Amino acid sequence: MNLIPLIAAAVLPFVAVTQAETLKPFTVRQGIPNATVKLRNGSDFTIVLIGGSITKGGGKNGFSETIPAWLQEISPAAKIKHINAGINGTDSDFGAARTDRDVLAHNPDLVFVEFAVNDASNDRTRAMERIVRKIWTADPATDIIFLQTISEDQLETYKKGELPKGAASHEKVADFYGIPTITLAAGVVEKLGAGANWKDIMRDGAHPNEQGYALYLEQIREAILEISEAGSPGRTLQAETLTPDLKLYPDPVAAQPLPSATPLKTVDGTVAKETYVLPTAGEHWRQEHEYKADGQNLWAAYSQPYKAGDDRKGGKLDESFGLSRTAWIPMGWIEERGAFDGPEGMQLWKGNMLSARENDLPVLAFIAPESGRYAFQVRAGNTGFNSHHKQIALNVVHFPWGKEVGSSIAFFKTDKSEKKTPELSFEAELKAGEFVAFCVDADVNYGGGTAGFKDLEITAGLLP
Repeated sequence: MNLIPLIAAAVLPFVAVTQAETLKPFTVRQGIPNATVKLRNGSDFTIVLIGGSITKGGGKNGFSETIPAWLQEISPAAKIKHINAGINGTDSDFGAARTDRDVLAHNPDLVFVEFAVNDASNDRTRAMERIVRKIWTADPATDIIFLQTISEDQLETYKKGELPKGAASHEKVADFYGIPTITLAAGVVEKLGAGANWKDIMRDGAHPNEQGYALYLEQIREAILEISEAGSPGRTLQAETLTPDLKLYPDPVAAQPLPSATPLKTVDGTVAKETYVLPTAGEHWRQEHEYKADGQNLWAAYSQPYKAGDDRKGGKLDESFGLSRTAWIPMGWIEERGAFDGPEGMQLWKGNMLSARENDLPVLAFIAPESGRYAFQVRAGNTGFNSHHKQIALNVVHFPWGKEVGSSIAFFKTDKSEKKTPELSFEAELKAGEFVAFCVDADVNYGGGTAGFKDLEITAGLLP
């Protein structure tokens, strides 16, 4: 059974752009022959879509939902599952760093890559080639399609029949490796040339509305009509690379020993008999979400979702936030970035920068190594806001031994107009193994951006 007759009945013809002959709606190259065979034979089939917010968003209208649904419709015997690996505001450089975790871990049969808007005017040849070679090193039978979306500030370039620098670098990689590309910008240019306004198909400068996603899907379906007919099953990854001296993975970096801490001194002059400073993420603290000293857990990095029940909901920005740890999720480590991130895939903890990002609210926890009275000092060099974020709070919560619910023992809050930095000093009586959690809360969980503390310092001292 051929895939194409099934597809043909499901789509309408998509007319190529006439304003600029050089702006092709799609380029077939070597097609997706392995995926075509699997869909035709009714095999288990996994699609991963990696990209930025255009991939992540759109809900039921977004092509992360509609493309797999359409392929399932025209390949009813196949057992299709899909993974939306879009992360808002991210480019192909970060995409290459997370390919193993967000793509290869799912053993995909077909991967859609969408970074043209966020790569903007940057040459991302190296990053896109790393994505391709990581995928094909793991399994050369995995097929790949590049999607080239459009932002309003790229419109004039596309109208000239040219590609912005980012998309042009994608095209160079695609041409070198024979990967199909679908230039979704071509459909937008044609639509506008026929009399539509930008706002008819886009809800802002880059993100499609329902009509825009429908336009994208129409073009994708029409392209796959031809792309799925090209090439022969099987593939061998060529030894030659487009980028000279291309490295798929950076050389491993070992954690550095944490220097001896300057003894903590309280406001009344008491000097701690043992002092514990927050390690630097990526330098002294790597890989594991728990930091050990002499084999004992001393610090831990978690995130908690913005929305996880009324008792844990973010955006409270008061002492009632973070009092339950039942929703804590260990931060994950991205070796290539030298950073920890949350479940949404956004960087939360790197160097001495602790950030809240959309649905991920970070938690750094000190774990008392022995029983006694501890003094704490918390400082930051800068408080920053980006995009929609306008408020941030830090609630310090003590969790008694064996308890999942704690109580606030210190609190800080500021907003975008003030940009105050935390300056907290407090004491707490702790049993060995008890947690003192530094919980960051922010005011929004959508639309990209971040709020966080730079040059964060947390020092704990066991008092005599």
